[in-house]
Amino acid sequence: MSSSTVEKIKERLDIVEVIGSYVKLTKAGRHFKGLSPFNSEKTPSFFVSPDKGVFYCFSSGKGGDIFTFIQEVESVDFSGALKILAGRAGVPIEYESLEKRSERDGLFSILESASKFFEENLAKNEEAKKYILSRGISEKTIEEWHIGYAESSWRALHDFLLAKKYALSDLERVGVVKKSEGGKTYDTFRDRIIFPLYDLAARIIGFSGRILHPDPNAPKYLNSPDTVLFNKSEALYGLNRAKQAIRKSDFSVLVEGQMDMVMSHQAGVLQTVATSGTALTDTHLKALKKISNRLIMAFDPDQAGFAASLRGADLALSLGMEVKVALLPKGKDPSDLVKEDPKAWTAVLKDARHLLDFYLEKLLDEVKDPRALARRITTDLLPYLKLVASSMEQSHFVKKIAAKSGLKEEAIWEDLKKVKGKEFVRDTSPPSIPTDTLSSSDYLLGLYFRDESSPAALEIKKQFESLLGTEKFKELVSENESRKSALVMKAEEFSVNEGEKGMSTLFRRFSKDFWEEEYVRTGETLKVAEKAGDEAVFDEALKRCQEIRRTIDNFAGKL
Repeated sequence: MSSSTVEKIKERLDIVEVIGSYVKLTKAGRHFKGLSPFNSEKTPSFFVSPDKGVFYCFSSGKGGDIFTFIQEVESVDFSGALKILAGRAGVPIEYESLEKRSERDGLFSILESASKFFEENLAKNEEAKKYILSRGISEKTIEEWHIGYAESSWRALHDFLLAKKYALSDLERVGVVKKSEGGKTYDTFRDRIIFPLYDLAARIIGFSGRILHPDPNAPKYLNSPDTVLFNKSEALYGLNRAKQAIRKSDFSVLVEGQMDMVMSHQAGVLQTVATSGTALTDTHLKALKKISNRLIMAFDPDQAGFAASLRGADLALSLGMEVKVALLPKGKDPSDLVKEDPKAWTAVLKDARHLLDFYLEKLLDEVKDPRALARRITTDLLPYLKLVASSMEQSHFVKKIAAKSGLKEEAIWEDLKKVKGKEFVRDTSPPSIPTDTLSSSDYLLGLYFRDESSPAALEIKKQFESLLGTEKFKELVSENESRKSALVMKAEEFSVNEGEKGMSTLFRRFSKDFWEEEYVRTGETLKVAEKAGDEAVFDEALKRCQEIRRTIDNFAGKL
């Protein structure tokens, strides 16, 4: 995108106003101060400088401009932050040229074009439009959520996108077309009401389609396959719109389907999100927990619905979240309630109870024999209580269980000690790291020691001296003399495997490491100046932090 787009956004948006929508800020001299949005803290350590247009967080060491802040707080890349801020500023994103758009931007463009195609189809198809309106979805909601229709033709979207000069291989990559066993390509979505799925930056990453004419050989709902842009185990439908309301109200509402989600928003419950064609995962929940630790789940009152919902609730409890249950009337889902009376849906949510309270009442209602009740509490309820991390909360529920069941608290505690908490399958493996722990600096020194008069060694010396200075480089060489042979051997292995391109990567890594250390050092200077009330030093250090942060960010995507 054009650099002028970034400048226009900065001109139109006030950093205090942008960050103030996420963090409560108070005036502190020429700066603004607040609690860190990145760490839990009681004493404010987060500063915003309106004069410099930057922020700095002492507790996390994070800092930068409004783009850096949005990237951090919304968990998006620069392109995502650009889209969020451009929308807020009312600035169109200007791309330099089609040739210079990144490959990823091109894939997003395909999905945007597909979405517009579906919207235009809906406007022309009276039956599809009539069906959506009959479900209680308003014209305004259709427009706001860009709901569309995929016609029954096998290649309508396929032909439309190819005519716009998109590559067929890219259409397959984003999941809008499929290939048959015979090698022919066809549209993934046919005769379906289409709901675009978005990432946190409001970019379309896939689609969910509800079949218009029921077909015993076709699923009711069909979602985009996992692609380079869409992962159903990570995406939450509506989170891009719901995140601000979740943050403001400090709770989220989880429903099962797209219809329920858009109807809930239509009823004014803007904290609502839905999963997209998959069971609730810990990745979904971690995304919600990052915004709020409190969750309301809408339970279907029948036994199957209750059991299915528990599978997500127990996972949320294991992550330390506060989980409440909103019990739906029998045979009703959120969209039904909203259609009949939006207030009925909000009343259900208002009456939501903690999962353990709800489950206890359910057992008390179902099991009348005292001995059978004691067994069910031990086998069914206590495993969920075991997942509650807070000992104070555990104590609260033990007292409640004892009072309502007639069991002794001591007996409940004894059984709770014996109960095993549920184990969950999670991707908790640490990121892969090289088996060799040598740093980029070590490898570069090895290449330098191999032949100190070679052009490569002279370039390495130049790079080191440009960052460290001549004297510091001499000290580094002297300190590593005893390791010289080992470093040369490893450097030779590296050269064979990586070549010149690898050496360029080493330079970038070493530079990034250097600037990150410099950023930490400058942050310490900033902290000292803030405590001393030295505004001149504080301003200078803050400016330096911004410059370093910009330098570090330039390495993104190059390593």
